[in-house]
Amino acid sequence: MNRALISSLFVLVVSCVANAQPQSERQLDMLIKDAIKTFDAPGAAVVIVHEDKVVYLKGHGVRELGKDEPITEGTIFQIASCTKAFLAMLLAMLCGDGVVDWDDPVHNHVPYFRLADPLAGENVTIRDMLCHRTGLSRHDLLWFKSTLTPEEVIRRVGHVKSTTSVRSNWEYANIPFLTVGTAASLVAREPLADGFKKRIFDPLGMKTASARADDFLKATNRAIGYRGNEKTGKLEPIAPLIYDSRGAGDISASVRDLGPWLRFQLGDGMWNGKRLVPAKHFRETHTPQTLVKMTDVTKDAYPDVRQVSYGLGWFVYEYKGHQILSHGGSLPGYRAQTMIVPQAKLGIVALTNRNPSFLTEAVCKTVVDRFLNLPAKDWNDYFVKLDKKQKAEKDKKEAGIQAKRKRDTKPSRDLKAFAGVYEHPAYGKATIRAEKESLSIQWSTFQLPLMHW
Repeated sequence: MNRALISSLFVLVVSCVANAQPQSERQLDMLIKDAIKTFDAPGAAVVIVHEDKVVYLKGHGVRELGKDEPITEGTIFQIASCTKAFLAMLLAMLCGDGVVDWDDPVHNHVPYFRLADPLAGENVTIRDMLCHRTGLSRHDLLWFKSTLTPEEVIRRVGHVKSTTSVRSNWEYANIPFLTVGTAASLVAREPLADGFKKRIFDPLGMKTASARADDFLKATNRAIGYRGNEKTGKLEPIAPLIYDSRGAGDISASVRDLGPWLRFQLGDGMWNGKRLVPAKHFRETHTPQTLVKMTDVTKDAYPDVRQVSYGLGWFVYEYKGHQILSHGGSLPGYRAQTMIVPQAKLGIVALTNRNPSFLTEAVCKTVVDRFLNLPAKDWNDYFVKLDKKQKAEKDKKEAGIQAKRKRDTKPSRDLKAFAGVYEHPAYGKATIRAEKESLSIQWSTFQLPLMHW
């Protein structure tokens, strides 16, 4: 290939990156309002950063159905797993301090961390934990609505069998991030929430961002979370899932807070001319660490993408010639999406107070297409169809389970024979009670009826 052709190609690539197209406020208003209507959400808030400037910052809809309080740029949402990128950045800063290294064995900093496979437990690193390649599957019920402390969760996960060997497979899990959050707290000798505030929130001017549950619950300008009732189709409020010091999903923030976070992520770790984190450690968070298998589910979530990798707290992939870093967040009643395009200096965060919902993904992908002047795609329509597909697959699976049930049968023993206390080294004690002609089970914070199958 001659020099002239190489030069021409270089100019073309630079031109494509530089010519990200700004959108008018009215166009963006319409985009978001249309998504709110399509996905039947109470409201949403969006911030867009381009060329180191906040070019869009707005809320739409209401914080609570039946009331007039609007969602504004200052309305607080739970950002759920978008927290993971914050934890990775905090670790990058601690790496810069020299008190921890990405490849340190986890047990060096969390002495009570173990895995069921002793060799794996000895060798799994901070990096492994932050890119989901520990061999552990989710085991979310160890923390979901649980009264266990982070230390108790970490100790108990040592009693569950790993799904695969360390570094052999990518498998999304929250407990590894909880563990790294604990490591960060122990290394810095301060609560994780204080580390986020001192090292990230305060320097960036994220005044209402917090990793403390009480701050979220006390916020006066807070969005109420909703879910759709599958039987009635109506939206119902749902109590937020609240916990502290986990590192996997405990941050709450407004889009006004998250604008500076996007600028910082697009600024190579610099803020107002000051470097907050060494460049090599900052860039490590954006660097692909492990491949994500392109299953049918992954392909549906990342259409028009050949391969997805995971960095440290970020999904990393190429979309139509542009490197994208993104992460979603999902907690009861709240959905979040962060998406950045480093070469185009473009970043978007979308938050909504309805979950399940594909609203945030649809908004972010539409914004990326428009700013990068890519062929238009109706992402609302795509995700509406994907939602229907997923529900149909769920119904089919349920129908298959029901079809295998042997009906008109009864237990082979008296119900009282099943009563008692059952124990698992990781999941703890479950109590089964016999009452008249029924059984119930009490485990963790759950009290549930048992029916003969």
